[in-house]
Amino acid sequence: MTLLSIYGPTLDYSKQQKDEFFFQLEQIIKNVPARNRLAVLGDFNACVGKDWEHWGHIIGQHGTGSLNENGQHVLELCASCELIVSNTYFAGSNHSKVTWRHPHSGHWHQLDLILIRRKNIRNVLHARSMHSADCNTDHALVRAKLQLHPKKIHHVKLKNKPRLNIINMKDSDTCAKFQCTLECVSG
Repeated sequence: MTLLSIYGPTLDYSKQQKDEFFFQLEQIIKNVPARNRLAVLGDFNACVGKDWEHWGHIIGQHGTGSLNENGQHVLELCASCELIVSNTYFAGSNHSKVTWRHPHSGHWHQLDLILIRRKNIRNVLHARSMHSADCNTDHALVRAKLQLHPKKIHHVKLKNKPRLNIINMKDSDTCAKFQCTLECVSG
């Protein structure tokens, strides 16, 4: 499994800086082998909203808030790399979906996301934010429970007993010596 932890540009960054960030992130994601499970997690500073009718192959029916500029970038990245926003696929209270509270308006937003490959959605058992985690930050921790089935990478070969064809040996002393050696090694 490949895990990418990111911190996206805030809304104060220029459009060019945001475009460059998401372009570089897309290149990194596309270099991860397709056979690897992939999770891109972090503070994207993006609200992807709840418009699952238009983005149904990327976000689930349990999104929150409205789309912002960084959210549009995230959705386009997901479409390009066949990713989904796993946070939006699980029901729960709005409090279990949001991760950051705006200091002035007091509104809660879902800025921290977990993106995974669309083909691996069945491996995500649950995703939610954890407000009780003490992480010394103004963001809530986002947790996803995954069910992974690791594949065997190495096969251990059992050492077989040495096999020698001693029947056709002409010298009986040499044959007896090999037979004794074989019995000692295998015994």
